[in-house]
Amino acid sequence: MPHLLENTVYNELIIRGYSVDVGRVQTRTRNKNGDYQITYLESDFVVNDYDNRMYIQVAEGIDGVGKMEQEMKSLVHIRDGFPKMVLINQNVPKYRTEEGITVQSIRDFLLADDVLLR
Repeated sequence: MPHLLENTVYNELIIRGYSVDVGRVQTRTRNKNGDYQITYLESDFVVNDYDNRMYIQVAEGIDGVGKMEQEMKSLVHIRDGFPKMVLINQNVPKYRTEEGITVQSIRDFLLADDVLLR
């Protein structure tokens, strides 16, 4: 199911005329020895439209705080100021987190007439 949801969102973004890529975010964390370790986090989609960009994560469901943190982890580490969004396959009202990340249901995203970046 998660891959079907991602494919649906991807196809909708392409239909809307965006260039879509998969993103990878490099982070540095300290290991048990205190040494820095480089890890990579994935952003499901990097959506581009000329000079505008948006990052999107797609989730089948958010059943707790830990799952939401997991979905937002890569987005929080992207610090370029472009909008970030988590789309979930649950009926939730659209809202914005303290980190400025928009959370919205996939259904509402697919039915929306507004354009993301224009």
